[in-house]
Amino acid sequence: WQVTATAGDYSSPVFDSNNDALHLTSVQPPSLSPATTYHWRLRHQDIHGAWSRWSLETSFTTVNLPPDQPLNSSPANGILDQPLTPTLQSSAFYDPDGHAQAASQWQITSVSGDYSSPVFDSDTDSSNLTGITISAGILNGNTTYYWHVRYLDNPGAWSEWSTETSFTTMNRQPNQPANISPTNGATGVSVAPTLQSSAFSDPDTGDTQTASWWQVTATAGDYSSPAFDSNADAAHLTS
Repeated sequence: WQVTATAGDYSSPVFDSNNDALHLTSVQPPSLSPATTYHWRLRHQDIHGAWSRWSLETSFTTVNLPPDQPLNSSPANGILDQPLTPTLQSSAFYDPDGHAQAASQWQITSVSGDYSSPVFDSDTDSSNLTGITISAGILNGNTTYYWHVRYLDNPGAWSEWSTETSFTTMNRQPNQPANISPTNGATGVSVAPTLQSSAFSDPDTGDTQTASWWQVTATAGDYSSPAFDSNADAAHLTS
């Protein structure tokens, strides 16, 4: 029996049984390298010592073991108040066959365990192998997200997805309101005026208004002793 890594060349075979009186029609070579194509042949000897011709060479390719499952390193699982452009970090790449890392795939979802429609999917990414910074405009504020990552080795085997972890983005403040009426510098205004502001607007999708805080002063820029201070007012939101 002979096994070689170079088709047709048995000058330095990776396995050579020599004269083998035990394994007449089958043999198990010693451990071979993974993800490798090998070629082999054999010949038979009769009781009088005559050898047959070598069999016609055939080939097989050994299995490529996948990389080890990565771990989500940061953000820490369940952490709150994260920026909308977080950096996801995973563990170092390790491959039991000794292959190098070719790529990673990163996914983020807003529904735990469901990545059928992720809010972010890097696809096969050969640049961000163990860390990636999410660009602005992808994540929403005050939202819990879940993420995982998997690794690809050079021969093309993917690892299992990492165990999902989560983080919650920061709650961004509402947009600054505008004073609508009375108009700036108006005169002859009632001593019991109605103050009107612009509509509530918040950069975080789904956030609604819960209160307003109104203040009136007789001294421009000084609200240390206002003539009127509503404190947090859940009833009068825009007037």
